[in-house]
Amino acid sequence: MEIFRKRNEATGVVFPLIDSANRPAFKTVATLAAGDVKIISHSAGAWQAAANTATTTPTELGLGYYYLPLTAAELNPDNSQYPVIIVCHDAVGAQWDDQSIVIWTRDVDMDDVMLAGSYVAPPTVAAIRTEMDMNSADLNAIIAYVDELESRLTAARAPLLDNLSNLDAMISSRLASAAYITPPTVSAIADQVWDEAAADHNIAGTAGAAIAKILAGGSTIMVTSPVASNGDIEIYQGADYATQENRALEWTDPTGAAWPDLTNATVTVHIGESFSKAATVITPTGANKKVRLDLAAADTAALRARTYGLYIEALLANNHQIPLLVGSATVLQSSA
Repeated sequence: MEIFRKRNEATGVVFPLIDSANRPAFKTVATLAAGDVKIISHSAGAWQAAANTATTTPTELGLGYYYLPLTAAELNPDNSQYPVIIVCHDAVGAQWDDQSIVIWTRDVDMDDVMLAGSYVAPPTVAAIRTEMDMNSADLNAIIAYVDELESRLTAARAPLLDNLSNLDAMISSRLASAAYITPPTVSAIADQVWDEAAADHNIAGTAGAAIAKILAGGSTIMVTSPVASNGDIEIYQGADYATQENRALEWTDPTGAAWPDLTNATVTVHIGESFSKAATVITPTGANKKVRLDLAAADTAALRARTYGLYIEALLANNHQIPLLVGSATVLQSSA
């Protein structure tokens, strides 16, 4: 099994043990001793294996599930590209099948990472006060205009506001009767637009021409990119997403400020806990930094139809691990 944990932070893992004498049932009341669990990690430039002590022997939670505490030091490999591996092996009685747990460490919790570039600082108290003062000034101006209007209304003028037909009569009387044309009604305007034959909507670039083309079967509306504006993706099982057909998955930092310099960086895209693939850095610096991921049919066929977590990270040239994006990846079942 593979799991994620925060790097250099004490935690624990829960795992089952399979009864070697009664597979696939879980082993309850297993006899666990110091040395039955080994913690393998990459430290000081090499793999190190340390057996657990008696004080950190797993304890049974019940029903064949066991809990193993881990220290911060045990979850602090010298490079986060290497996992921490826990191996459970009954050195004496062979009561359970060997169990391995692969732990990938990250500098931040997956749930705490915000999509790069989406954070907006909240307004300060001073900014809120300034905005309220500006609105108050606008309201005071409106009140002043109303007061002035009331002061100018005489007893003779006030009734005009109660009978707006007088206003219409005054305006229309200024226009010569012979020149006045009654404007079309809303229904008449709609009839002129929608009741016209589709073939008559033929001016290139207009919405009417586009609708006429669709009705005639000469146009197909397509979504050309499986990557949404927020970075989430939607792909089909068994489909290719390759640069050759302009279907590769691409993510961009439009301002150039959210992502660091990606020169000589290694970018990896994780879909769920079990699928990872290296992406290509297209534009490493400046505005519109871009990374691209090509997926073969074999890649997408191996994914079940469901929604996964999406995590894109970069290992920079200075060996710093940086999250670029956290979102979701929806895999749709192929209709084939």
